[in-house]
Amino acid sequence: MKLTAKMVTIQILDLICAVLLFPFAVVYVLQVAYLRPKKKNEKGSLLHLSSGASTNDALNKFGSLDFLFNYDGDATENLFQKNILFWFPSKNSLCLHFSNGWIILEQRRALGVLLITGLLLYLIRVIHIVQVENVRMVRGWDPYFNGFIAWLISSLLRLPFCVSIHADYDLGYKLAGAKGRIFLFGSRRLAKILEKFVLSHTKMVMPKREYLGQQAVMNGANPKAIRVIPFSINMTPFKQPPNIDIYEHFELNRNLKILSFVGRLVKENYVDDIMVLARMMEKLRDDSIIVMAGGGNQESMLRKLVNEDTVLNRVVRLVGFQPHEICLDLRRASTVSLCLMAGNSLVEACASGRPVIAYDVDWHYELVKDNETGFLVKEGDVQTVAEKINYLLNHRDDAERMGENAKQLAFERHDIQRTSAIQRQCYEELLETSRVRPKNPPCS
Repeated sequence: MKLTAKMVTIQILDLICAVLLFPFAVVYVLQVAYLRPKKKNEKGSLLHLSSGASTNDALNKFGSLDFLFNYDGDATENLFQKNILFWFPSKNSLCLHFSNGWIILEQRRALGVLLITGLLLYLIRVIHIVQVENVRMVRGWDPYFNGFIAWLISSLLRLPFCVSIHADYDLGYKLAGAKGRIFLFGSRRLAKILEKFVLSHTKMVMPKREYLGQQAVMNGANPKAIRVIPFSINMTPFKQPPNIDIYEHFELNRNLKILSFVGRLVKENYVDDIMVLARMMEKLRDDSIIVMAGGGNQESMLRKLVNEDTVLNRVVRLVGFQPHEICLDLRRASTVSLCLMAGNSLVEACASGRPVIAYDVDWHYELVKDNETGFLVKEGDVQTVAEKINYLLNHRDDAERMGENAKQLAFERHDIQRTSAIQRQCYEELLETSRVRPKNPPCS
């Protein structure tokens, strides 16, 4: 009863604060929408809305912030003055300026218990950014809260907006439950309703994969609104020789062939299956070792398991989080890349010129072609994964051929120069549609 009374008190306080704040929010929106000076001769800014992360998270996951800017490459050069990434909620409140025109704004959610009031304050903060930075376009980085705010800002301030999709949210929920993907008021069903609303009201949806575009259509998006913008990778490091000798760096026996996993050590990346795979490989042969680079919430558990199990201790090496350049060298030193579940890391694995083995889930089929660039295996079929690895280790010519094919396909589809050109064309289309810069033809 005490907890219930506390919850009721908070809800009443939230409503009172929201009612008091609402008139100010309305006046401020009207002032920005109709009274702010129109700077037609300025290129203005592109506002990116994201949530659920922070610069700390990005640094822990990737080792740098470069990946943030690779989403666009030079797509916005001479089109917008600035790219502003607004992360909310975040663990910090900070502002970072970069020489390439990118600004990262983070804002801690100060009123976490006052939901409606917090949302109004967030909306006011976003509108303030629109006013101060002369925002000309808004991009939501998911079809949920950020996509909804992008739509709302577009409706209130008559700005073009788009929504990008970076992951299979349904699969993330299936694999990791509440930790996997997005909820609304604690409900996945409400989140799906919001997703359908956002996608059906968006003139342009920019999924990172063909597969996600198909899903977006099933979830309410207009097929004509889909513009696939593939993951962007700077391919220059893959054209250069390795920086270090991986065998020497990790003190590996040179007689062992490396089977590499590079990514987050989390359940949704099937790290448990890799432990099962290690036991199978130990029975099949004695000339291979699984090297796992990365951190995550399963790292401690995996280390304990490997340290206490004599079989796993022989065939698995956990090297922890590694700088990006070392991860690239590890991929290139491998005989086979293990990408049972992967996003951007699948592109890097293919670009490294090594055959890839992946589960036939999500978007993997776009890069992993059976017996051409590697092997697709039914989800959870660890026995077949072991058999395919064994085949590749026994047929080095086929492995080399598949690796070269994988590299060529990754370069063709995901080189940052190509993806930036596609994305720029789409930004220009949105600007033209909104009559901000009626100049170039729409992208196809």
